[in-house]
Amino acid sequence: MPNTNRSRLTARFTLAALSAVALGCEGSPDAPYEEIDTVEVTETAESGIRGFSLRDPLRGLVKVTVTGQADTHTGLQLGPDVVITSNRWIGHATAPANVRVAAMPGTAGAQSTLAAGVNASDFFPAAIVHHADFAANNTQAYPIDERDAAALANQVVRCYEYVGDRLNYADMRLGPANADGTINMSSAFQTGDTVEDADGGAPCLDTNRWTAVGMVRRAVNGTVQLQRYAPMRPWLDGQRNVAAMRNDARNARASFYTLAPNGTRMCLDIPFGSPFDGETPTVYPCHYGPAQRFWLDLSVDPNRVRLVSDASGRCLDMPSGSTVSGTNYQQFGCHLGFNQRFTYTLWNDAAGGVKIAATHAPGQSLCLSVEGGPTAVSHAVEQRTCTGSADQRWFPRWVP
Repeated sequence: MPNTNRSRLTARFTLAALSAVALGCEGSPDAPYEEIDTVEVTETAESGIRGFSLRDPLRGLVKVTVTGQADTHTGLQLGPDVVITSNRWIGHATAPANVRVAAMPGTAGAQSTLAAGVNASDFFPAAIVHHADFAANNTQAYPIDERDAAALANQVVRCYEYVGDRLNYADMRLGPANADGTINMSSAFQTGDTVEDADGGAPCLDTNRWTAVGMVRRAVNGTVQLQRYAPMRPWLDGQRNVAAMRNDARNARASFYTLAPNGTRMCLDIPFGSPFDGETPTVYPCHYGPAQRFWLDLSVDPNRVRLVSDASGRCLDMPSGSTVSGTNYQQFGCHLGFNQRFTYTLWNDAAGGVKIAATHAPGQSLCLSVEGGPTAVSHAVEQRTCTGSADQRWFPRWVP
């Protein structure tokens, strides 16, 4: 918004919020209120967020830049090495080397690092950036606000965005929830504060509770909306687990395929990269995207691997530890149970491939298999008595 006019406004803010800005700390929800007069407003060319300009950053709100994109973006730290922003700026094909994350930019304690990995959701308008751990004094993981949408109606949230190294914000009032769970936003104090379509991914906090409520998403019919973080919790928790997989040198990542009778490579696949428990893994023609990449996780058991989806962060799981041949696998939140562990050995014969065998049924020989046998059509995966058939021979394609 190419306007450099300045105006002077009067508003009421929490002392805790202002202290957090000055000190770079999270503040206290119990701090008293104080009347603040004549706060300057700066409008910038880059961002629709044009409220009360903050010169000092808040820990947990980070600047994201992408090679080839002129604007800076803003993300929320979910942990010392995980950031969420909009998938408008980052997609599955974005090279991690083109994404840089900066904590507390413009200060003596600023820290900047390239992404180690990126992941975009097909279920939510969000993207995840994995990066090297920030120093403790640069991180702050705000708790996700778990209130339901009805309880948020008429609440005021503060939406933040970096413009260069300056952190700006706008106070926005939430309306009732839409059918898809998003919430329309409007200016809270009639001060001209606003957010725009281009502010997608900007975090919005409840500064009384210091909880992360949601982020700005693209406009629908001209109305900018809040995408709540709470419905994304399964995916966010899974992405923290993916970060743990990435940061453990014992682990490796691969796609695994079987060969159909016509020679088609059929990859182990989480349909659409679903983030939810109970999703049935399948085989699907290989594209080697995140939904077909799995971490061989040795962090729990150095002799038995867990298979962790790179898309969802969830583990391949035999429901209730069933020992019945022909039972379908599911994905489920990772835990310490043996129904999520496998031995990983070569078949050691002319046909080749890897044998992935369940370990939760001692004395039985149950292999990761394709329901119905070798196929060039998508089918669920199951456990079945090991015979060495083509659908039980898995070939890894290693992913950096």
